[in-house]
Parts: sequence; structure tokens; C-alpha cells
Amino acid sequence: MRQFLYNLLLKSYFAQKQASKDAVECDKDIVTECDLAIGRMIKAEVLKCEIPIKLVTEEYSNAMCNSENPEYTVYVDELDGTDNAFRDINMLPSVTLIQIAHTSSEDVKFGDFIMVGAVEHSSGKMYIAEKGNGINKYQIIADGTNLTLEACEICPRHPKQSVVITDVYSMMKETEILIEIASRYQTKDFGASAATYLWVAEGLFEAYASSHKKGHELPLLYLLCKEAGVKMTDFAGRSYDDVGYDFNSTRYQVIAGIDSVHADLVGALSKYAKEM
Repeated sequence: MRQFLYNLLLKSYFAQKQASKDAVECDKDIVTECDLAIGRMIKAEVLKCEIPIKLVTEEYSNAMCNSENPEYTVYVDELDGTDNAFRDINMLPSVTLIQIAHTSSEDVKFGDFIMVGAVEHSSGKMYIAEKGNGINKYQIIADGTNLTLEACEICPRHPKQSVVITDVYSMMKETEILIEIASRYQTKDFGASAATYLWVAEGLFEAYASSHKKGHELPLLYLLCKEAGVKMTDFAGRSYDDVGYDFNSTRYQVIAGIDSVHADLVGALSKYAKEM
């Protein structure tokens, strides 16, 4: 399964570089040909794969199985930060992420996720976290049509900035929560949640907080935090281990960060906590 994940991430990186960034007509948020090209590639690879898989992606709404009895469910966000990719200035982050749960049940828990991976396209950095086996980071080196991986050091977990990353634009109607966060820390939003998850887990920033996060990318944050020793809970400080996972739900309240900042944010935001 790990090699399968490696290959999908590398091929996603190559597909992103080759595909057009032009937007296509869609009744959802902005979608580019790049999103769809990555999705087509992943579907084709899953169909060829001998591992029994159920595939769920953001751009293709219907789940697809390559076996009558799938053992794993693979959740994919083809391109998180599509608007950044659409600008195509190679400075703003955009991420392909793949999240693997060891179950095919509809009743998925965050604790069922065993492996997650992400490739950040503007930098060529690739991350893989495996349950119980830590996090590996790689630099993709492109030479024409050949892609190779070079192992990188994970940064020491000593944040360089007193910053909490949050979803500023999607939380505009919840100004009280934004003010609670911004009164304590510098607050930033880079427009690609998956990229911020990588940076918080690696220790480049102190924490991430959001009041109604979509499920698409959350297993990536969950398993990265588990393997990096970073705390991730809801606003009440409750663990995500036994929380039900819904790919398209926006109900999740999240605080993830180093212990001192996490505890401070839970203290400030617990009054806004909801049942999940």
C-alpha cells in the first residue's frame, strides 16, 4: 500500500505539471482541467491495482470500487488550493492529498486511517505519514519526464513564527471566533488547507484552528498530528479518534498545535464547542 501511495503522489505531481490550469464549467467551486486530469489518472491507477479498494474523490462524486469486496477506502482531494493553482504563479500552495482508511464501511472513524500522503506542487515537497511509523518527507526532483525522490529532514518542531493558521475567508460570519484567535496570535490563511496541515505538523507554525472544517482533508491532519506528536482535538479538547468521518461534511471544529498553544486555544474557544 505504501508503494501504491508513493506512485500516486508522484504521478499526481507529473499530471499537475502537464495539465492545463484553465477553469472548466462546473456547478461547484472553481475546477480546472488540472483537477480533472489528476482525478482521471488516480481512477485509472486504482482500476489497475490488485489491492481491493473503494475510491472516493472530490471531483468525481460517486464512489468506485476495483473489487467486489474492497478492504480499504481511499479518499482523494485532487487539488486543494485550486484557486492558487489557477493563478499559476508557482508561489502559492496547492496540494494533492490521498488518505487511506483500513475499512470499506460507510461508518468510518478517524482512527481507521492508516496512511496519508500529500504532494505540495509549488515546492515539490512530498509527505507520507503511516500509522505507528512516523512521517517521511521527500523532495521531488524533475528531470524532463523523469521524477525522482530525495529524502529530506523533517524540521525540528520549534515554530519560527507565533502564528495560528485558520480559514479566515470561510469563517467571516463567525467574527467572534476569529477575534478570539487574532487577539492572541498572528492569524494567516494561505488558501490551501492541506498545505497548512503539512506546515503545522512539521513545526513551521504553532497551530491551526477552524470552526467548521470540511472533511475532505481532515484525515491528513489527523494522522500527521498523530505521528508528529501534535495535539488535534475539537474546540472542547476532545480527541478525534472515535469521531465519525464524513468526506463532505463541514461540521468539524478543529484545533491542532503544540501543547501550550493548543491548550490556550481550547480555553478560549471551548465556549463555542458543538457536538460532532
